Amino acid sequence: MASVSEKKAVYLEWSEAAVEAERKGDYAAAARAWQRAKLYATGRNYYWAKDRIEFCDRMMKKPFRGGMMNGFNCDLEDVYCQLEMAKYFYEQGDKKESRLFLKSASQELKNIIWRLTPVINQACSTGEHNEKQ
Repeated sequence: MASVSEKKAVYLEWSEAAVEAERKGDYAAAARAWQRAKLYATGRNYYWAKDRIEFCDRMMKKPFRGGMMNGFNCDLEDVYCQLEMAKYFYEQGDKKESRLFLKSASQELKNIIWRLTPVINQACSTGEHNEKQ
C-alpha cells in the first residue's frame, strides 16, 4: 500500500498533467488524467478531481464560446486552481509549496489585469461616447 506522501506525489503528478491538457484544450486527455489523479486523491482533492472530470466532459460535449472573454474565463479558472493548490499545501503544512502557488496565481492575475485594462478602457470610452449622443 502506498504511503500518504507517495499518494500525494502521484496525485500531484496526474493533476499537473490534467491541468496542462486542459490548457491545451485536450479535454479527453485531461479527463483521463483527472480520473487517475482521483484514484490517489484524499479529502477535497478527491472532489476537486471529480468536479474537473465533469468540467472536461462538459467541455467535450459543449465547449465555451465567446472569444476574448472566454480566454479571460479560462485564465481565471487557472488562478482558481492555483489558489486551491496553495490552500491544499498550506493545510498540509508545506508553506514553501503553498507560497509558490500563491506567487503563480498573483502573477497570472497581474497578466489578466494587464490584458483586460485596454478592453475596459475601450468599453468606458465607448460608453461615454454613446452617452454624449
